[in-house]
Amino acid sequence: MILPTHEECLDYFEEYKVPDNIKRHCITVWHAARTLGIHLEQAGVPVNQRLLESLAIMHDLFKMVSIRDFGTGVHAKAELSDDQRKMWIELRERFPGMHEGQVAHLIFKDKYPEFAVSLKNVCNPGIENPTLEEGIVHYCDWRVFQNSIVTIPVRLEYLKKHYGRDPAVWDSFARNIERIEARIFSSLSFSPEKLNEKVQQRAAA
Repeated sequence: MILPTHEECLDYFEEYKVPDNIKRHCITVWHAARTLGIHLEQAGVPVNQRLLESLAIMHDLFKMVSIRDFGTGVHAKAELSDDQRKMWIELRERFPGMHEGQVAHLIFKDKYPEFAVSLKNVCNPGIENPTLEEGIVHYCDWRVFQNSIVTIPVRLEYLKKHYGRDPAVWDSFARNIERIEARIFSSLSFSPEKLNEKVQQRAAA
């Protein structure tokens, strides 16, 4: 599988003028996914660590395309530079009605064909039968609120409050993420509640 290097992943944030709050979220998801990947490998579970980390850091690269406005609602504290606002408008006009995973797939499918499919998958809240790497990143995205690691119930409460879906749909998504969580932690010696602690330990190492 052809994958971007870590440096290339970071360069894409500059190329596509990603706002700082979105970049911070992606970096936190990267830390969480990387930590889980390392612990799984230590437990004898094969993990494509480079794929995992590339997916994690780039999963919300095009989040701007699904945001209707900055400075209001859940993005009230987000501030855009002139270049970032120009890119946001350009992406919204170029990819109307699409979400970040679909945009990532279209932009990267020629350069990174298999990776682009996985990028689309990790952004799908109803994802079924993900690869281990896709599941880990999707799980970490759920666990990271802005740039803090929270529990699934806390994240679910926020999503139900701020995003317009039927609560039953969110409950279905939550059951799916709980299945992914069970798959990940069945091979680990620590509980999901210890994830933040493990991430902090890894960052300090």
